[in-house]
Amino acid sequence: MRGPLKFDEGRRGARGRGLIQLFILHSLHKEPKSGYDLIKEITEKTGGAWVPSKGTLYSLLKKMEEEGLIIVSDTGKRSKNIFSLTAEGEETLDEIVRVRMEEREDVCIQEPALRDLRG
Repeated sequence: MRGPLKFDEGRRGARGRGLIQLFILHSLHKEPKSGYDLIKEITEKTGGAWVPSKGTLYSLLKKMEEEGLIIVSDTGKRSKNIFSLTAEGEETLDEIVRVRMEEREDVCIQEPALRDLRG
């Protein structure tokens, strides 16, 4: 699978990139947004504990656009690019949710055995 499920452990800070990509896909699934809106939303959701830099976010948005996950759907006030999910972005998000649900089910099935192991 492409995009947000890639975790490059070899590069410093790269692991978190998967989480921010997932957040962007989920957020744009709700409605199109500008990069500024995404930064503001991330800041609010984390209680200000993490504020992605513009450079980090916009380079990631560019990469996701190149991968076909998002597009610039409009140019808003003050020439802000408004990003939307593509069909491929929607499919990727659906696949991530499906895989996460399967993983959750597996954990629930294995939970009694794990409880026995812990004593």
